[in-house]
Amino acid sequence: MRSIKKTNKNDVLIAFILGIASVSAKAQNVTETPADSVQLKEVVVTQRLVRHEAGKDIVNTLTLRKGKTNLVELLGDIPGLLVNESDESIHIQGKGSIKIMLNGRLKNISSDDIYNFLRSRPASNVTAVEIVKVPGAKYDASGNYGILNIITERRQDYLGGDIGEEFSYGKKGSNNARASLNYSHKRTEANLTGSWNLRNDRIREKSESFFTDMSRVSSMTNSIHNRDYRLSGMMDYHIDSLSLFSFDVSYSNNCRKSNAVTDFYSFKDVATILENGQTVSNTRTPRRNLNMSFYIDRNWSEDKSIKFNLDVFNYKYTNNYNYNSLILHAMENTQTTDDLVNHGLSHLRGLSGALDFTTLLPWNINLSTGLKAHVTSTKNDLAYELSTIPQQNGKFIYDEDVYAAYLTTDKKVGNYTFHLGGRYEQTYTKNKYTSTSSNNYGRFFPDVIISYRFKSGSSLEVSVNSGTERPGIRHINPFVFYINPYSITLGNPTIKPDNWWNVRLTHNWCFDGGELTTDLTYLWDNGAFDQTTKMDNETTIATTQWNNAQNERSFILDMSFYYSKVKWLKIISGLEWSVNKSRSKMEYLNVNTRDVEQMYYCNLRFILDPQNTWSAYINSSFNGKQKNAVGTLDPVFNLNCGLNCSLLKNKLNLKLSVRNLFASKISGTSYSNDNMHMTFSNRYNNLTVGIGISYSFGHDLRIKHKEHSSAEIESRFE
Repeated sequence: MRSIKKTNKNDVLIAFILGIASVSAKAQNVTETPADSVQLKEVVVTQRLVRHEAGKDIVNTLTLRKGKTNLVELLGDIPGLLVNESDESIHIQGKGSIKIMLNGRLKNISSDDIYNFLRSRPASNVTAVEIVKVPGAKYDASGNYGILNIITERRQDYLGGDIGEEFSYGKKGSNNARASLNYSHKRTEANLTGSWNLRNDRIREKSESFFTDMSRVSSMTNSIHNRDYRLSGMMDYHIDSLSLFSFDVSYSNNCRKSNAVTDFYSFKDVATILENGQTVSNTRTPRRNLNMSFYIDRNWSEDKSIKFNLDVFNYKYTNNYNYNSLILHAMENTQTTDDLVNHGLSHLRGLSGALDFTTLLPWNINLSTGLKAHVTSTKNDLAYELSTIPQQNGKFIYDEDVYAAYLTTDKKVGNYTFHLGGRYEQTYTKNKYTSTSSNNYGRFFPDVIISYRFKSGSSLEVSVNSGTERPGIRHINPFVFYINPYSITLGNPTIKPDNWWNVRLTHNWCFDGGELTTDLTYLWDNGAFDQTTKMDNETTIATTQWNNAQNERSFILDMSFYYSKVKWLKIISGLEWSVNKSRSKMEYLNVNTRDVEQMYYCNLRFILDPQNTWSAYINSSFNGKQKNAVGTLDPVFNLNCGLNCSLLKNKLNLKLSVRNLFASKISGTSYSNDNMHMTFSNRYNNLTVGIGISYSFGHDLRIKHKEHSSAEIESRFE
């Protein structure tokens, strides 16, 4: 296995070096047609594939969307984005998580739903994607995240839509279908989107726990059935040329079922078996999310506006879990039977409101300021029907209210851009379990960006910002979850927020045919969340819990490269190297570690005909060994390939894909107390073959209208 990993690592490195070595030029044209309540003249902008502004990159997608059957596929061809279809994840290089905006409006989507949300939307109407690497003081300080702003076509007096279907087969078959409809007439724009996703899979996990005087081997096979459907609608009404009212409602329903069989045995030495057994478990977890948004935008002029946004949300997460186990004790010649049936419910309700004001001050200083309130309450219930293990019936209620204010200023001086500001957030939390406790805290978050643009189009930027990672319900919920009689997990109601700082230096080098972006970051993280395992040598029970596990200091190098000079080849590649020092905050671990982590990825797209009707791709990634105070993770690699076709003037798109053509297991070691530890080796990435199709339709409505050009209106859609 080690030699296989090494070979794949070299392949990825060679592909990356070839990409950087092939440097030459290609200019690209971007056509953007914004729309208001009246018809606007076409605006034609000539630019490179990527345009850089302070804290963000703007990617023209008109040439990238051909042959793409959904939005996830399109994002996979954008420099600086890491899309992994195997584990259904999307990341901005160098960021921990992402948030989604549509045409400049932030969507209230949980991290678990982002991938399915993006896969349910078409790529055919996306004109640009903004990658906001430094969100700044205007947005929440919660989490080291970036923002993807998806910009779509706005057409006046138009009726059309898109339908798509994708089927894939790995260990089991999966299916994804979607449809969307767009309407625009006079002052009204509307969109309706629906999708249905069915995914079946089989995964395998294996672990070995080492106690002081015995060991236990466990292996699990888990068959997973996941059904997801979602429906969303949006309507914009232009009160006049400078005022807009919008209403957005979305509903998603997800149900995950899993049937797991776990075999385990314990031994004192090779010749002495202490016990063996089997656990059969069944889990059913329905989730229902409802979100409504109201948006008002009022512009008095091109440099003065006020915006108000209100989100109301209601999330329900149900967990029905049961298992039974049989253990044979070899030394006593006895057996033990355990049964468990429980029902859990998490119900999150809340609202979020934001008021933003922008204006132009003397000396051409742009001022932005605003207020935000985020109020939530989560109720957790757990009830056992029958159980032979200790019961934990009860309720856990967690309330969190966040109030924030921000102010930022922007000023351009020659080729320099200065962005200065800050955000203050006050948080009030209360949890009630066996008793009631509160935790209130406030913090100021600075926001500084200074950038310089060279005449060649290259740029240099330095930024300083900070944030906090607030514990979610999965971190704090104290209810015990039994994996088997000897392995349990639970949350931690006393966990504290994780505060971090970073200083980033970014250089974008534009050359003839492509671009190389380099980020140097120093990250200071105090109290990072992680799951730690404590093992009891007497009961041989391993308890895994969320904690503020460690303090981290990291120097990080991120590089992102694209190249498009050769007509038949486009290259997107990148790497991340980090030098990390972590210090455990858990007394029973008492470990200080130093580690060098590395990650490489490469996406090669081959253009097979002059009209770019047919294209093929190969993408691969490699993550080196990772080590911190909690444990180690062995190197991981993955390789995928596929074929895309665009027909009927780009209205019909076809795809054939092979995922996990070469893929490694997820393996490593988890440290515990008194030198006890656990090793694991999990197979999650099965070889999967998929076919996809999408079709775009529509026509202009034959309506007479007045055509004019207005700089004030156009500025609202930039």
